[in-house]
Parts: sequence; C-alpha cells; structure tokens
Amino acid sequence: MDPRTSIPLAAMNTTTRILLLFLAISTSAFGQGFTDGFVTFYGEVRKVGGAGTTLLQSGQLEMTFANQASAGNSVKVKTSLEPTGEDPAKPYSYALRVPLAYLPEAPRLGDFLSIGQTSANFRIEGITVDDQPATLPDGSKEFYALSFASRAEAYRLDLVIAGDSTDRDGDGLPDWWERLNSLDPDLADGDADSDGDGWSNRAEFLRGTDPQESNRDPELATAELLVPELGEAGCLLHFHDSNSSPAEISLTLDFALLDGFLVRLDGAPLAENTVTLTASALQSGRLTIEHRDPSIRSASLPLSWNDGGEPKSGAVRLLATSPSSTDGNDASLWLDAASLPAGETVSSWTDRSGNERNAMQPLEENQPSVAPSGKHHSVEFSNPSSHLFFQDEAIPPGNHTILAVWSSPGSRKDSQVLLSSNRGFLRLEPAAEAVSYPNAPLYQADGLAVRGYESSPGEIATSIFRREDSTVQNIFGLSYNGEELEPETLDPVLPTIGARRLALPVEDPIAHGFVGSLNELLIFPTALPEQKLRDVHDYLQSKWSDHVIWDFSTSLRRVRLAAAANGRNIIRGGHGDDDLGGGGQETILSGGPGDDILRGTSGADTFVFGGIDTGNDLIVGFDPENDVIDLSALFWGESGDARQFLTTRLDTRFDTPIPTLDTILILQRPDGSTQEIALQDTVFGARQVIELIVEGRIRMGGLSIPTEVTLALAPGSQDDTVLRESPEDSFSVEVTRTGDGTAGALEVPLGLFQDALGEDVILEGDVSRNGQRAVVNFDRGETSKLITFRPLPDLETEGPERWETAILPHFRYDVTGDPAARSVSDDPLVHLVVTEPNALTTGQSARVRVIRDGAPTQALTVNLELDGTALEGTHINSIPRTITIPAGQPAAELAITTVDGWDGAMTRMALLRLVPSERYLVGNPHEATVYAAQATPDPDASGFDRWLTAATGGEISSLLDLLQGDRSDQLSNLLGAYAAGQSADDTLTAPGLTFRLVENRPVLSTPLSTSAADLRWEVHDADRDNQWRDVSGSFSRELSGDALTLIGPPRGEEDRTRLYRLVFTVDQGSLLDQGIKRFTSSGRYGLRGSSTWRTDPATGNLTSTAGTPGSTSRLIVEITEPTLLEFDMSVQEGGESDSLVFSINGERMAETSGDPVQFRRQVDPDRPMLLMWEFKGHSGRAVIASPASADNAGQE
Repeated sequence: MDPRTSIPLAAMNTTTRILLLFLAISTSAFGQGFTDGFVTFYGEVRKVGGAGTTLLQSGQLEMTFANQASAGNSVKVKTSLEPTGEDPAKPYSYALRVPLAYLPEAPRLGDFLSIGQTSANFRIEGITVDDQPATLPDGSKEFYALSFASRAEAYRLDLVIAGDSTDRDGDGLPDWWERLNSLDPDLADGDADSDGDGWSNRAEFLRGTDPQESNRDPELATAELLVPELGEAGCLLHFHDSNSSPAEISLTLDFALLDGFLVRLDGAPLAENTVTLTASALQSGRLTIEHRDPSIRSASLPLSWNDGGEPKSGAVRLLATSPSSTDGNDASLWLDAASLPAGETVSSWTDRSGNERNAMQPLEENQPSVAPSGKHHSVEFSNPSSHLFFQDEAIPPGNHTILAVWSSPGSRKDSQVLLSSNRGFLRLEPAAEAVSYPNAPLYQADGLAVRGYESSPGEIATSIFRREDSTVQNIFGLSYNGEELEPETLDPVLPTIGARRLALPVEDPIAHGFVGSLNELLIFPTALPEQKLRDVHDYLQSKWSDHVIWDFSTSLRRVRLAAAANGRNIIRGGHGDDDLGGGGQETILSGGPGDDILRGTSGADTFVFGGIDTGNDLIVGFDPENDVIDLSALFWGESGDARQFLTTRLDTRFDTPIPTLDTILILQRPDGSTQEIALQDTVFGARQVIELIVEGRIRMGGLSIPTEVTLALAPGSQDDTVLRESPEDSFSVEVTRTGDGTAGALEVPLGLFQDALGEDVILEGDVSRNGQRAVVNFDRGETSKLITFRPLPDLETEGPERWETAILPHFRYDVTGDPAARSVSDDPLVHLVVTEPNALTTGQSARVRVIRDGAPTQALTVNLELDGTALEGTHINSIPRTITIPAGQPAAELAITTVDGWDGAMTRMALLRLVPSERYLVGNPHEATVYAAQATPDPDASGFDRWLTAATGGEISSLLDLLQGDRSDQLSNLLGAYAAGQSADDTLTAPGLTFRLVENRPVLSTPLSTSAADLRWEVHDADRDNQWRDVSGSFSRELSGDALTLIGPPRGEEDRTRLYRLVFTVDQGSLLDQGIKRFTSSGRYGLRGSSTWRTDPATGNLTSTAGTPGSTSRLIVEITEPTLLEFDMSVQEGGESDSLVFSINGERMAETSGDPVQFRRQVDPDRPMLLMWEFKGHSGRAVIASPASADNAGQE
C-alpha cells in the first residue's frame, strides 16, 4: 500500500494537538541492524497569509528526528508535497515514511531510527517546507518527544508555515498570495476590488477570503466546532459577508437529529428542535454546546442562513475532543472517574490511555467508593485505609507531566498522600500544622521536588506538575507558583493512589491517607508545552468545574466575542487581533499571539499571559479589587523584586472629548523581549502597582516586593513569669513589617511550636488560627500588629510548658529576628475516687481520695461540699469543707465515720462533691457517693438508680433516663415501690400508707426500705384552698423494723378539714456527667470558676447559677468522635452584664445575654476538640437546653 495515496483512516488522531508515539520492537529476535519497517506521518501543510490559510500540495518537506538516548542517532527524512489521501479529493499534503531498525550498527545510525526491546524517545528537531520553518497549527515553536511503545502505520501531523512577505509592487499583498489568487504581483492592485463585492483585495487578504469570489451573500466560514469531552464549548460561527453586519445575518439551527450533544441558549437547554438567532447573538455568547455521551464522538449540526436574500444551508461538524488518544501512544496513564458506576466500590479503575495500567485494589476493606461529583462521578477516599495500587512505570524517569483533579476539605491536621511510589510522591500539606502553605500540593520525583503556594480547600482543584530536564514546575490551575525543594528521603513503599503504603513489616503500613475525592488523573511521558497544557487544563475545567470553553487559539482571523453573563468561561484568543469579553461570573481570558482587546466585566476576571501570548494587549474594565493579571508563566524560577521585570508608564489618549490616561505595564521577559499591556482608563501609580503585586492581583510567580517581617514580645510581656493556664493570664507579641511592600495588604503566617500546639491557646487581634498555624492580617499601609495569647484551659496536666511562636517563611517577605517564647503552667486537674464506699456503725470508715493530675510541686487546697441524706451530727461526723494535698503528694484521703450512738438501721447516703475554683480544674468524677449503715448495704437496693436498673432488667438505668423517656408518668409508682422495698413488678400495689389520729395527733405510717439510702421524705398538709406546704419539721419520726411512723402536733378545731400527704424524693447529686453525654456524647469534662454546673433531672438541661457576682464559671468538654452539637443556650432571670458564650477550640461560636440562641453543627474532629461554655453572671442562671423550634429561638 502506497502511503501517498492510501492513508488508513483508523490511524487518524484528531483529538490532540500533540503527537506522542511509542514504538517498541516485538519480542521476536532480529539480526543486527535488521530493518523493522517504518512509521508514516501525514497531514495538511498550510501557508498563512492575512487571516486565511492556503493548502499547499507542492513543494519539499524535510523533518529531522533525534534519538534522546543516543546522540549519534539523528535521521533527516525528505518528501515532496503532493495531493495525498484515500478520498478522491486527496485532501492531504504529504505522507512521509520514517525508517526504523532494530539496533542498527553505528554507520547506519544516520539512516534509521534505532529501536530495541524497550521504548525509545525521539524528538523532532526541525521541520521545514521549501527551507522555511514550519510549526503546528497552534503556533508552537517547539516540537515534541516521539516515543514508540507500539507501532502504528500512520499518524497525522498538520503543519503551518508563514507566507513569504516579499511584495514587489508594495500594495500590501505578498507576491505568493497574489500568484495563488490570479493577481499580478507586479501591479499595485491592493485597493482594487477584483470580485466587485465591496471588499478590496487587501481586505480579502486580511479576512482570509478569495479575492476572485464575491462575498455579497453570506458564506459560512466555520466548518468544525470542538467540544471538550463531557464538557461545554461556546458556539461562535463566522461568516464572510461584505455588505451585511452580524445583526443582519439570520441563521436557523436544527437540533432534531443531534445525538450526544446538548445545545443551551443563555445557559438553559433548548426545548425546541430549532432556534433562530442572528450572528450578533452568537457573538454575545448566548449559544453553547455541551457534550453528554462519551460513546458519541462527533455529530453534524445543520443550519440555514440569509441576510435578506436567497437562503443558504450547510452544516457544522461537532467534534468531542479528549486530552489524549486511547491507543497507548499519548498519555502513559489516564484514570477518569466520570464513567464509573456510582455507589460501588472500586476494585479496578480502568486506564483509558490504552496502556492497560489499571489501578487495582483486591481487598474489599481497602477499596474506595464511587460518589457523585457535579454532573459526573469521582473516586472517594473517605476511609483512611482506602487506596489503589498502580503501575509506577506510568511515571517516566525523565520528562513528564502530571495533571490531577481532586477535592479535599481544608481542615486536615496531617498531610495527605495522593500518589506514592519508590521514586516520589504527590502530597497535600497539612492545614493545622506550622507550615507556610497549608493544603498546598508537593510533588517529588527522582530526586527533584517542588511545593506549590496555593490551594483551594473544599473545592475542585486542578494540579499540574511538569518536569523538564532538571526543573519541576508546579502549576495550580494556570498559575505557575511554587518553589523547588530539597528532596525527602523515601521509605520503601508499594505504589499506591490515595495513601502511602509502606513495604516494611510494620503493624499499620497505611499512613497519610487522602481524605477527599479524585476525579481524574493524567500522566504524559513528556514535558507538555504551554499550549497543550492549556488544552488539557481547559478540558478538565469544563468537565469538572462547569467552565464554558471558547477556544480560538488556532484561529487566524480576528474574533469578536462577549461571553454571556451566565456561568463560568474560559476564552482563548488566536493569531488575529481579537476583541474578547468575559461573562458575569468567573472568566479566564488569554489573547494569544495577536494584539488583543480583553474586556473585563462585573465578575472575577483573570487575564492570563504566557509564552504564547505575545501581542501587546489592551485590558478594558480591569477591577483591581476583584480581577487578576497572571504573568506567572513567564517568571518560573525567578525570585526577588518584581519591579526588575515590571515597570509602568502613563499614556494619554485623545480619542475622547476629555483626554484620558492608560497605565502601560511594561514586561521585561526573561528571554530579553519586551511586552506591553495597556490598562484602559486606569491610572496606577507606583504605590498602586506595589499593592497589586503584594496582594496577588498581579501574579508573577515567586516575585514580590521587598518586605521584612519581624516578631518580638511586646512591652510588658518580656518578663519570665510563668503564666497560668487561664484566659485571665496573657502575653502579647508584636509583628512588624518594613520595606516597600508595606503598601499592600499582607497575610503573615505564624507557627506555634514546642508545647504551644495551637489547641490550647486563644489568639486575639487581627489573627485567625487553625491548629499550630495562625495568620496575622495587615491592611494596606499597616506596619505593626499586636497579637495577644491567652491560655485555653484543657483537660491535660503536663506541667510547665514552653510556648514558642515564630514567623513562617513565605515568598512574599523575608523573616528577620528570632522566635518569641513564654512559659505556661497548667493548673492541676482534680477528681475523686472512692476507695471504701461504706461507713459502718462497727467503726469502719468510708474513704475518698482527692487526686490531682500533674506535677505536685506545691500544696493544693481543694474545696468540698456535702449533700445527700446522711446528716452531719445525726448519722455521720462532720466533714471538712476543704482538704489540702501536700506538696510532693498526688492525693489526699478523706475519712467519713458514723456518729457514736446512731443505730444505722436506715442506710443513709453522703454525696461529697468538689467545688470548682480558679486555682484548679474539677474533672470527672467530681462527686463521690458513700453510705452510712449498720452493715454493708445491698448494692442493688442502695440508691434509686441501681434499684431501677435491677428492677427494670437494665431497660432504665437512671432517674434522668426515666424522666426523659416514655415511662416518665410511672415515676410516682416506681418511687413508691422503691421506698417500700418492693420490686418494679409491684408498682400497682399500694405501699400500705395509713393515716390515723392518736390523742388528736395525726399519725402517718408506711413501709420503708432500710436500704433506700438516697430516699428523702416530707410531710405536706393542705388547707381548704388545697395550698400544700411542707410541715415535715413539726412531725417526729420513729423507725422500727421496716416501717416509718411520722407523728404530728395536736390538731386544733381549725384543722378538722386539713389534708396530709407523704412525699418521697431521691437525692441524685448533680447528674452532670449524664447531662454532658446527652449534649456532647462525651464523658470527659472539667469545671472551673466560682460555681458548678448541674443537670436538671426534670428537663435534662445543663444549668449553672451565678456564684460571686461578676465571676466566671466554665464547663469544658473534650470530644474525639463525630458528634452533632445541637442545643439552645440562654440566660434566665439575668441582667445586662450576664452572658453565656460557647466556643470550640477557643473560637467563639455563639453568645447570649438572655433569649435562647440555637447552635447546630456536625463536627468530625481529627484531633481532640475542646468545647467550652463560659458563664459570667451576677444574678442569672445559664441554661443549655434541647433545641426549640426555629420560631422560638435565635439561629446561629
């Protein structure tokens, strides 16, 4: 088969602009230098002139190939241009055979490309047509590596050459173009109108039209629209019409038979099968086309049009473009989650590159899952052990490019590994540690490492890493930012995605799991050039972030576009002098090689300038508060003062009635060239330019404006006094900055080191904090900030701590000075432990230990209070209300003894409770229950909660559970049965209460359990108005066996109708631990301040009453598990100075001085989280309650 006349159509790859080929010999053996066939390149060769191109099918083509692994293997191949192809029209310009040989001998290395058992990489070092340099259609000046891992018969490579500028007659028309279009190169006929359509020959040249064919009737100039696979592209159709404006050209598009694509008008899908618009409506960006079905790669869009005359019809081909071919000759790995079935786990993730490098996970417990992500799906690594194995040979040892689309929350304390191998890794920096760039990606490969500056936690991000020779670049989105680092030492690992899996014999080999979603991963075995990077980036942004792509990068004619206000847009200009406008939301604009007008709108616009944006552009409507000019692609690897590359001048414009000024940004590119960017009607002085650079509105990679930042202890904080772990103690540091960069607003990160881990400190001032990292915020012109550190009480007692803080390095400033440090000593945490619960009349004492945590360097006096049914002087001897733990001792013991002469017939209960103080923190348990009795009481009968648990078979375990449950109406019966010593089954049996008059005295008798230690009783009487009152003090008591007799005073005549009742209650203590668990699911808490907290048994609410007027009471709870925090908080019967504040890790969340405020948040702590309610009261009562309806409570 002659390749000049027969090109296999199956070999055509029109989905990418870069041609990447892999060639390897088959496993059969060949002799030394045995010829192994050839590879064929074919395509169009077009000569550029004005805004048009001309297909060349005559001339001489020459290509030179160089083997990257063998300097001596360079082959130059020539062929003639002639009509080529299977189609009778022979639409191509050439077919070129490149000879291959298996390890040829040295004399033949100039004749054959050498291939062996492994793949070999080649580079096209030059292409010429008739000795003129050729480029790709996108204007790229460099050519790309050609590797051959599989042989194919033919590969398409279209070429463009610039037309010769020779113009002998000086009429503005190059001689070659005049000869092609039957004009006389020696006759000045540029102003003539050869076809009589109103356009001069020079205008026809500039528009790319035929000067011999009239354009009075509109002619469709657009043959094809490229739409990103599963993405969306703008629909802008060009017409040649010499006597009609775009508003006068009407066109009707027919979508009835359009499969696999969806057409949107003004952002909404079209309900009808046809739509009629003007060409100017298309220029306004109103029509877009979305690709919906990956199995359909192309479609035809029929349309008709007219300008008032005879209608014409035609069709535009819609082509879905992909970032890579799927035959193994482009990307080395392509993992795409869009087509994975949602809701399933991933055991195998198919490689779309054609190289069969599927990512695998055979163990079900380690498999990630597929979850929805916008319109498509993503692979979710929510389980810390989730990961996939991949073939790390997909990452070449030399030049390569990695593109990853992912999302991850921004609150992770630890680093996260997206990709791990024995040659390197892709990792996200932690957010809550002392790092300069939190959540930023870090990539290392083969001893080279780079870390980015930016991140977008919680949002879908596109990270690009490009290695070329000894340089590795980080490109976040399209911003080139980051710094190269010293490589880290690597431990042996298994190649994984989603975690690092050690290959060492350790207990838990899986670490640094990625918590987030991976949408797509592409690896190319070459350092992609800028245009290809933009193409793949735009494909990913359209597919995963809903950007509409308007790509005119290969267009030679001038483009005018104003993108619609709806949605996000990416607009790429071409070789013409374009006029491009953004939409009302986020828009990325780049002009291309032409001298372009780039128009900003009300949305956030980013004007991107790279190596292929070579024109002198005009920016209209630049908003310095919202827009960005990104020059970072030009300055990778540069550092220092940005002004060495960027200067400005002011130009006066006289095209308005009153002259106006434009600011001209003058770029000195590192290659020595100069480029100018004009900002219309915008006046920036030197200070304003500094502000834009420092604040990132003009991005220049690692370049900034010289600034020095210093940290020091503030005056008054420079002594060595050890601070207490209390918000009342504090110290301050002063952060100052100097230099020209102080004109701009700046964020300065601080690291909290040594013992100041960020979780037990409150920072005040213009500062925010996350774990070990804090950020100080400087407004424009501010040079000093005072930051106050207040210790936050926690539930750990480590003893003295050294708190150190330092400024973290950053590319925007230099750090001077030393860190600042102070010492903080936490207060002891005190709790109670019962070592002997029973005080007996035989002389045995109950014993309670008061224990403190932490270093016992000093004596500590602890306050106590007594509650319960055991009365001092009646049942037990007096108990001191303070106890001192001696220095050097971790605890002190308290003994409780019975009163001499008490018979102990009725078991009594003493409840000893720690009283909070500012000197120490009260921990859990802070209450101790002991019993006073004649003999050791029955544990199942002593105490209502224990009786209730035993009596209900564990169904109900506490009074609080009973009151909050569906059996609360049984309280009276259950309490009566408990008092009488009955079982829970006997609640319907009357306990045997009797009333009688003895000598005119009321006598009440009832059975009574002598083991009901926490039982209290009261006698109430009522007059004729049924006003009950407590008259227990006037009744004497007699206990005999298992009965209680209460004898009242003599009755008068007025008491004849008086009623009596006997009321039983149980002494439950504070129930605090149960109430705290109800709201926080945690039993680890601490109390501090002048008053304690309790749980109201009737409501389950947490309450605290004001202690010393103006004092503070704190309830601190530590949680470690996912928890839904949901409550109302209020201050009842308080004054204006009363307040209740709720904080999480020292950050204030809610506050009230009266009416209920509702708080609701699901928290998922990855480290211990401290909740704190802080009540400052004079007369009120703090209440933490179950949430009321939104109508009755304030919403957070």
